[in-house]
Amino acid sequence: MSSDTVLTWELLTVGERLGPYRYACTADVVARFRDAVDDHELEELDGVALAPPALLTFPFLQLVETWYAPRPGTVHARQDFTLLAPLRVGADLTVTGVLTSMHLRRGRRYYEVQASASDERGVEVARSTTLGIYPDVDVERQP
Repeated sequence: MSSDTVLTWELLTVGERLGPYRYACTADVVARFRDAVDDHELEELDGVALAPPALLTFPFLQLVETWYAPRPGTVHARQDFTLLAPLRVGADLTVTGVLTSMHLRRGRRYYEVQASASDERGVEVARSTTLGIYPDVDVERQP
């Protein structure tokens, strides 16, 4: 599905691939994130500047958000991570994923995306499973 397609529940297909989405883990982004969450532990390892693993929330969620236009305002219900390698400051991440599940629960429409983030060296940094609630919105009225 192209990024200019209006995403509707009926257009989602389990097995659909998302991405690639690119995310630059710049020194400025890391510094602002560390200050915002007051996390200044383990800033480097063996002389390599590191980013807090929680920063990975952004590229995984942005992968889902860039999947469609306009954004219907999905609700982030849960996210699980498997950290596989330290996230280096300056890494250029490529995030890809797949829609793995769609289901109804208590009248709400849920979808699940499993994704992977690798740096420019091809090192897989993390995997994520994101559960979202697809909202009831009139997509024709989205900006």
